Amino acid sequence: MVELDTIDSARLAGSEGKAMQLAMGLLVRAAEIMGAPRLIPIGFAHIDACFYTGRAHVDFARYLVDNGAKLAVTTWTNNGVVSLADPALRPEASDPTMVKGARELMQLYARLGCTPTWTCAPYQLPGGPKFGDH
Repeated sequence: MVELDTIDSARLAGSEGKAMQLAMGLLVRAAEIMGAPRLIPIGFAHIDACFYTGRAHVDFARYLVDNGAKLAVTTWTNNGVVSLADPALRPEASDPTMVKGARELMQLYARLGCTPTWTCAPYQLPGGPKFGDH
């Protein structure tokens, strides 16, 4: 059993809405699987689920957006399958379903308030995470 503080216990019980309740449930389950006795505070997050591999990724991000998810800390995005800046890098004709889904996923994470860095190495950018942030 993972020890939670009062705030996280309330979040897990739904005090901050369905999106936070789902997020806390996922965090607690991951902590249980890894044998972590408790959660630790963080100051920075990096979303690794930006790389589209199927509709489930879009459905998850849409659930968060539709249920009013709010980021608790500065959150940057990992790389995506396509470039939002240059559509020619992965043209629609290459795989229309994948390209459409990838763009939708990236746009949803931006709507959540993530900083759209689209990199797997956030520590190399100005303002990136510092030692101890997470």
